[in-house]
Amino acid sequence: MREPRRGDRGPFLGYPLLRRVVPVEPAEVRGLLWSAAYFFSLLAGYYLLRPVRDAIGAEDRRNLSLLFFGTLGGTLVTNPLFSALVARFPRRKFLPSVYHFFAANLLVFYLLLGSSSAGAAAWAGRAFFVWLSVFNMFVVSVFWGFMADLFRSGQGKRLFAFIAGGGTLGAIAGSSSAAALAGAIDPALFLLLAAGMLEACVLCIHRLVRLFGLEREEGGKAPAETGSLHERAGRLGVRDFLAGIRLFAASRYLLGIGLFVLAATVGATFIYFQQAGIAEAAFPDRGARTAFFARIDLFVNLLTATFEFLLTGRLLTRIGVGPTLSIFPALTAASSLALALWPSSALLVGVQTLRRGAEYGIARPAREVLFTVVPREEKYAAKNFLDTFVVRAGDAIAATVDRALPKSGIGERAVAAALCLLAAGWVLLALALGRRQDALARRGGDA
Repeated sequence: MREPRRGDRGPFLGYPLLRRVVPVEPAEVRGLLWSAAYFFSLLAGYYLLRPVRDAIGAEDRRNLSLLFFGTLGGTLVTNPLFSALVARFPRRKFLPSVYHFFAANLLVFYLLLGSSSAGAAAWAGRAFFVWLSVFNMFVVSVFWGFMADLFRSGQGKRLFAFIAGGGTLGAIAGSSSAAALAGAIDPALFLLLAAGMLEACVLCIHRLVRLFGLEREEGGKAPAETGSLHERAGRLGVRDFLAGIRLFAASRYLLGIGLFVLAATVGATFIYFQQAGIAEAAFPDRGARTAFFARIDLFVNLLTATFEFLLTGRLLTRIGVGPTLSIFPALTAASSLALALWPSSALLVGVQTLRRGAEYGIARPAREVLFTVVPREEKYAAKNFLDTFVVRAGDAIAATVDRALPKSGIGERAVAAALCLLAAGWVLLALALGRRQDALARRGGDA
């Protein structure tokens, strides 16, 4: 970690207690806490917005599949632009500008959603749905790219779990605030609160820039001979947007990961459509639906934190990556079938809490382990392709199926049953990926 300024080296009164929680050195304390505060603010703002988006989606159920197609298009358009900006501009200027821009977007959406014209408000809601679905893919990438620039590898191993915990606490704070306030105030006001949280992110960034002395670097960039991991990934994205496609085509291991993520996205999106239908029937207005979705988010984040701190590490250590990954396909198929057979809001809360908690708290960390045996440059190109195109392609596939169901006469129960049958192959794929990861790890990571 870069040497902090002299004025930032004063003793931290809570250091002995903090040291019991995380193995942090005295010179790292302030950088650690400001980084955790940054991620807290970011996810608190997002989880204020997510239930508003979900309520809009349930309200506009007929056009929900089209909104997912819009999200795919928005991702394909913004991904190359985002990569170009990351590679070209210094962090100390780029990051605050990104959050100021997004905060300004929220102010515009707040005004449009409150329009006296029902038609204008409806289109603003659809635009907000697509905007947030694209937004959430990039802001977390920006955050972790910045962390990779600030901290060395050894520091990351010691400190990143604590920083991630700050984000989890922010997600809990955002979702619990939304659940408590949705019935008392207009949910559109959450956009203003979230804009404030994004400005808090800017404050944290400025503080980290000063702590780490980034303004003293020429142009605010890392030395040209090395460059940050995030900047190199950005340059790769600008140089060849099709790099990810070539990597997946050349590696059966990466292709297997891509198929696993594609199946996960299709299953999750199909359940999202089921969720929208149940919420539309059960709750009469946007405020009630927003509160309902916020409660689900709160339960999911609490369960995710429980899995992250108490279960996932033990599962990965004792049963391995493959069996740990296979838990999620089984839960997804069971959740879809249960909602198709007994569609109720109470069951929806239970299955979505368990399924999404397992996705974020178990499957996501296990999936990241799969990439530890992939060469660095390939890792960033492949993950960028995976987290953008593959995920949004899965959304589009599920949206296509959803639009075709009324015309084909095939009901949701039949689709859920088919998903259960496909889950058997999905589980086998997870186990095969785990075995391959073990083999590559023993060979020193040769892909």
